[in-house]
Amino acid sequence: MRKLKNGKWRTPLTEHRYRLFSAQNGKCHWCHRSCHFSPSNKVNFPNGGWEEYRDLIFTVDHVEPLCGEGTNDPENFVGACFKCNQERNNRFQATLRASIAPTDSTF
Repeated sequence: MRKLKNGKWRTPLTEHRYRLFSAQNGKCHWCHRSCHFSPSNKVNFPNGGWEEYRDLIFTVDHVEPLCGEGTNDPENFVGACFKCNQERNNRFQATLRASIAPTDSTF
């Protein structure tokens, strides 16, 4: 672990997120918008406008979801803005639900 400027320590997960953030030049892997990095993802935005900026918080996303055939291997991680991460999750969940939904058959 490494010490931050404010005297707190970074965790290994924060270190990994920061390396992704730096490698991607602070941009989302999917939409290429500039993101905001916070070691804890708890960000104090001006005038309490968290909702306004929430979609630009930098998160770690699995390229291949864990509930699919994905793993926690670092090669399966990319940095994504919160919005893209959530949209991909919602899309995958909808696809998954559709694939396991019972078929409508008449008896």
